[in-house]
Order: sequence, then structure tokens, then C-alpha cells
Amino acid sequence: MTASDAPRPPTDARALITPLDHRADPAPAPASLRTAPTWAYVVRILYQGDPRGAFGLRININVPPDLPPEAGRQHPAFSARLDTAAIDGVDCFASLTLTAEPGAAPPAWPAIAVLLPGGETALLALQPAAPEARTRTWTFPAGAIEAWLGLVLQLTLPDLHIARQQNAITRCWTEWTEPTSATDPTPGPVQRSRVQSFPHPVAPHSLVAAALDIGPWTDDPAANPLAGAIAALAPADPPPGLALTVRYAYPLQLGDSAPDAPLAELPVLLLPPQAYGGAAPIIESMAAWRQSTAPAALDARWLFDLSLFSPLDPTGSPLLTLARLVSAVAD
Repeated sequence: MTASDAPRPPTDARALITPLDHRADPAPAPASLRTAPTWAYVVRILYQGDPRGAFGLRININVPPDLPPEAGRQHPAFSARLDTAAIDGVDCFASLTLTAEPGAAPPAWPAIAVLLPGGETALLALQPAAPEARTRTWTFPAGAIEAWLGLVLQLTLPDLHIARQQNAITRCWTEWTEPTSATDPTPGPVQRSRVQSFPHPVAPHSLVAAALDIGPWTDDPAANPLAGAIAALAPADPPPGLALTVRYAYPLQLGDSAPDAPLAELPVLLLPPQAYGGAAPIIESMAAWRQSTAPAALDARWLFDLSLFSPLDPTGSPLLTLARLVSAVAD
């Protein structure tokens, strides 16, 4: 007996939903400070039961340690409804519709993919909708997944800012209605199953080893490239902690300005993880070191190893490490 031949339970039967796994994906090979602090939250859930059933989910952001998943800033809850279509006489999943709960701002809609029976992953096609609409519909590849088979959905929230969205977790549940009474088939209030969730949120831990140019150096705090870089990286509440290593570098062969020229690197400053109190003290310390040391200035540059730490992450691992920020030194 195939899945399509199996007996069908009634369409109001309760379904099961199981959170399978979730992860934080750092930005791939960021080439600038604009993309370096971004990440994507990816969650997979398994839906089993009525192929025309409904479920709900909510993604919580910035959950404090040792608090339940419903703590933190909440993304809008989505109510989801599945629909089917007959393909060559076989019921198959046809569409998934998400409706965001009422709110002031339009929600960030996820990209949605489905695990196909052969093990491949296929993106669902998002149908056009008005930007302000609070409902979106995605269509499945025609005939790809028979109804009543377990459905693995992968939802991705892209372009999260590593300082504003420091961790994430998903909660999900199924929804159904029952007749008002044995003699009245009118659907009653929507019922919800017990909420399923992961034990802990996930946080991005991104290392960017490539050199990122932050612009020429100036001692003016208002125009300083390091101050601008930190402001771009960490506009957050709660503000992340910051650790910083500063080195002064110049070509071993003076006048060799090739990008891969060997460099002499001199240690200048080490700041352990701490609350960021502005760039002015850092700039002053660097200026004092340069005045007292008088290193070579031709083709010289400041090198920074910058890490951001989240007060929400009990592991103490940095959210983001930019191992080589570069700022050219004026002659």
C-alpha cells in the first residue's frame, strides 16, 4: 500500500509538529563592513498529519540566558495553513500560506524551502503580494510531495544584524477546530497544541579573516574610521562588549606598496572585552604610541582585530571577530 492508498483520517484530525534543528549562518565571505555583521537564522520543522491542516510558529530574538524561549524580543507570530491539489489523481502538497499576527510594522518574511523525498531541498515559490499585506503564499513544486507524508520545511530569516539580533529560537504548535457540539457542526474556537521549542537559542559566531579596508586614518573622533566601523557594527540594545587589538604595520622593504608585501607588525594596544566607551581614548593612546615610537610612515597602516561579545551568550564566545581591519596611515 502506498502513501496515497493509505486510509485518510478526517480533515479535522490533530497533526504533529516537531522542531528538528536550527542554526546561525554567518554571512559568506563578507567583503565590506556592511555585510560582515549579517547572519541568517535557519530552522527546520517536521509537520505530520492533516495535509490541509494549520500550525503556528514564532521566532524569538535576543533571549536572555537561563530564561524561557518566550522571553526576549518577539518576532510576529505566523499562522500557517497548508493546501493540497490532485496531481494525476494523487493528493499532493500545493501551497503554504503564512498570516502574520496584527502589528504596527510589516513582518520580515522568511524564505521557505522543502525537503523532497529524494533528499534534495527545493525553494518554494513566493507569490506576489502588496508590501503592506500581512499574508504571503508559497507554492510547492507540482506533484513533488504526496499529502500525508511527513513534511520537512526549512525557514530562513536572512540579513539579521549580528548586534541587533544576537540570538534566535523558534517555538511552534499545531492548530485545529472542533465542532461546537455533537449536534452542532459549526467550528468552535481555534485550539492549540502544546508549544514545542528548542532547549536553547542559537547565536552567530562569525570569524572574518579577510582584510577589510575601513578608510584612511584621522585622529578626529568625528571622522575617525575605527569609530565609524564600531558604530556601524554595534548599534544595539543591549550593547555588545568589545575587545580590540591594535597593531602598526609597514613594509619590511620600504617603498614596497604591493598588496602582498611582507609587513613588520608592531603591537600597540590590547583592550580585553569591555563596554565600549567611545573611540576617543583609543585614538589618544594610538597617537601617543606613535609619537613616542616614531615608526616608519611610508605605506604604513593600522591593523585592528575587533571582536564583539554578547551579554546574552553564556559561552563567552565572540559574536563576531573581524581579524584584520585596515586603515592607511597618512605620511
